[in-house]
Amino acid sequence: MNSLSEIGSISLDIKILQEKSMDMGLKLKNRKVMESINNIICLLRSCDVISLEQLENLKVSIAMLVLATLWVFDFIVQKLYALRKPKTSIQILQQNVLLKYK
Repeated sequence: MNSLSEIGSISLDIKILQEKSMDMGLKLKNRKVMESINNIICLLRSCDVISLEQLENLKVSIAMLVLATLWVFDFIVQKLYALRKPKTSIQILQQNVLLKYK
């Protein structure tokens, strides 16, 4: 009986570590997006005349921002589709998954 509780404890630890890993990945992507936004703002504030190189940098930063926005949109849609599956416990999904990203 003791070994079953240890296995259950290990399983719970693994789930917690997986959730923390997902959170850290999301935070890293968000941080990269914010850095891109800050770079765009600094670029626009620092110059009166924008060179072609600066426009290329701006284009890349905007493209990264668009990709990050699409990633976040897909992530949210994926979580919402999980609510539509039959026999899904909506309350558990709301508590364990959705509220984490509030």
